[in-house]
Amino acid sequence: MCDQETASYPTIKALVLDFVHRCAGNVDYDALAAEVLRGFPKSRWKRTHWSWYRSQILRGRFKGHFSQAELASLSRSGRTRNTTLIGNRARDATRPKPVAKSETDASDQPIAALVSQEVLNAISKAIDAARAYEHAAKGRRKLGITGEVGEVRCCHILGLRLCVDPRSEGFDAIDSEGNRVQIKTRRSESDGLPRDVGRLSAFSRHEFDYALLVLLDAEYSVAEIWRAEHADIADLIESQKRRNPSLASFKRKAARIWPAS
Repeated sequence: MCDQETASYPTIKALVLDFVHRCAGNVDYDALAAEVLRGFPKSRWKRTHWSWYRSQILRGRFKGHFSQAELASLSRSGRTRNTTLIGNRARDATRPKPVAKSETDASDQPIAALVSQEVLNAISKAIDAARAYEHAAKGRRKLGITGEVGEVRCCHILGLRLCVDPRSEGFDAIDSEGNRVQIKTRRSESDGLPRDVGRLSAFSRHEFDYALLVLLDAEYSVAEIWRAEHADIADLIESQKRRNPSLASFKRKAARIWPAS
């Protein structure tokens, strides 16, 4: 049982970690959310916050706090109940919209799909055209394909499913666990990586689970990919009037995930 008669915690983190211990890893999200809001009524707790804690317990900074049995139970928790089959994978059907554990919408149109070779070939041709145009314009004008190149090549590298219409869905990609991903891209205009100056494009107000920053070199090749969990950057985003944090501040909250160190 996860119930506890009276508890006072200094932080939400302490509450969440203790809750997982009390449940032996078999976490019911609704029960956890109710306990968080009882203990911290002014909290802006969301399901995406739990997604971050869960990932950090299973694979990140909190993993050492838990036994193998607890980790195994948590890994199974939320995936073996209320699932629907998508292709060859079972997806948790309990998460709220817009993240459906499905790759199709109500009209059976695809929401997201793996990047095809045809798309990769088309992006390569677009890059060739963009570079030719920049050369002809002596670098003063650009075709503005950086964001699209970053999203397509990042999804190809990491095996993410690229959203068919990110403006409609509110995020750019879906990973193998059904997490919603916003992707930001910066390209260097000279040798080496983009400098840690300037700002990223604005984050939408739609919910997402984590963000990726794709750094391209001057030739539009992916040089690095950085990942930041929503819970780590939510305050940073909200602190900016245009929801466009600086590149440097984002990287301070993120970790490089590609290429591997």
